[in-house]
Amino acid sequence: MASKASGTQSMESTATGAKRKSNDVGWEYCFCPDSTNLDKVQCILCGKICSGRVYRIKQHIAHVTGNVSPCPKSTKADQLKCRDALNEAKIKKKGKHEYDEALRAEARCGSVTDESTIDVDELEGSLGSMRPPNVAEIKIRRLLSLNN
Repeated sequence: MASKASGTQSMESTATGAKRKSNDVGWEYCFCPDSTNLDKVQCILCGKICSGRVYRIKQHIAHVTGNVSPCPKSTKADQLKCRDALNEAKIKKKGKHEYDEALRAEARCGSVTDESTIDVDELEGSLGSMRPPNVAEIKIRRLLSLNN
């Protein structure tokens, strides 16, 4: 039986709770015990409930310390599988970041070149002063022009 969750992800009901239909390795090791709170997932191996969705469960299974305690019941194969999934995501994110930075650098280089630099003195000469107008001077000029 499928029900709609927030977003475009769908959920399938299991005997213990809801499980997302996703290709993510982490869903092999967890489920959502409460279908109204999708931020909490429960480890199938040890029963630990984690906040932070499936990413934290992968850290839990892979024994990556810092955010969550290691799963006492995960095997070496489970640990390697989750650690590889975490590393793949990290590499993919780094590649995307490098691509974005290269694209930004290209845009910055293309927007201002040596030929298109602006000489402020030359611009002031052709357009007039670049400083803000002095209101008192304007009033004095207006009075003088009225007297002439």
